Amino acid sequence: MKVLGLWRNSAFSVSLIAVTKNFLKPMLTLLIALPIALVVIGPIGYYAGEMLSSAMVFVYDKAGCLAIAVMSALIVVAITVSV
Repeated sequence: MKVLGLWRNSAFSVSLIAVTKNFLKPMLTLLIALPIALVVIGPIGYYAGEMLSSAMVFVYDKAGCLAIAVMSALIVVAITVSV
């Protein structure tokens, strides 16, 4: 991913006029990054959340106390990574 960022910086820096560089460079970065985030990362997060909730419901059905303990332990991590 870092390679793409370096390529983006060099490609945009060469092709943009100095006056418009402060405006167009972030805008072009968003035009590239936003579709990637929505198309690739969004569905991955959705399916990961679905799998996590299904696993928690399964554990809660089998052993309710264990599911509460696991969720209590994972809530700190979930808040930290903004799930």
